[in-house]
Amino acid sequence: MATTKAILRPLIFALALTMLVALAHGSFYVHRRNVFKHCMAVIKKHPPQRHTPSNKCTGVVLKSNLVGICSILTLEDEQKISVERLVSLGRRFGQVFTPGARCGTAYIIPELPGPPLL
Repeated sequence: MATTKAILRPLIFALALTMLVALAHGSFYVHRRNVFKHCMAVIKKHPPQRHTPSNKCTGVVLKSNLVGICSILTLEDEQKISVERLVSLGRRFGQVFTPGARCGTAYIIPELPGPPLL
């Protein structure tokens, strides 16, 4: 009986951890779908695009994790959207992207310009 409990506890812990990781990873897909749906006019690859996001897009970006979306972008996504515009949109609303990190399959996030030299 004691060995059964000793085996079951790590298995239950592993299952719970796996479910949490799956839920967290799955939420990036939900965020991506919502951002693409409501912000496509701003982030689409080919002009003309809007420079000012709609109120609905703004709300979605504020609730979404665009940094997380970077980790799940596919080549197919990158044919539809400009990853540079996606990063710019996220930065506009306070999301922090690590300079030098990858967003999507190939885009390297640039550093933000520093303060002007005096």
